[in-house]
Amino acid sequence: DRALTTIEAGAVSQQIQQVQVHVTTYTEASMMSADEDSTSSPDDDPYDDTDILNSAGTDEITAHLAAAGPVGMAAAAAVATGKKRKWPHVFESNPSIRKRQQTRLLRKLRATLDEYTTRVG
Repeated sequence: DRALTTIEAGAVSQQIQQVQVHVTTYTEASMMSADEDSTSSPDDDPYDDTDILNSAGTDEITAHLAAAGPVGMAAAAAVATGKKRKWPHVFESNPSIRKRQQTRLLRKLRATLDEYTTRVG
């Protein structure tokens, strides 16, 4: 039983590293189920949780997610390694286009919040 726990922890560690390497990918459901089924204690973790936080910068959201436990760490890794888009913001003077942009952004925000709340719990 102890060997199985070590194997699961090693698999989770490997998947976390893959998330860091592949910037555009997010954590997969298989890693989430491995985290939830794992019976290992925090002392048995083969990887250092602070690496993910330090690479992403210590912002408040990542810290809150990381405090939620192993599933929160996976969500923090997904947030930290997400694709950064640097589009310059330009104020739209056309009211109908502004409304369309607002609707699109609100839908995207709701979808993102739903995704992260289902990941963290």
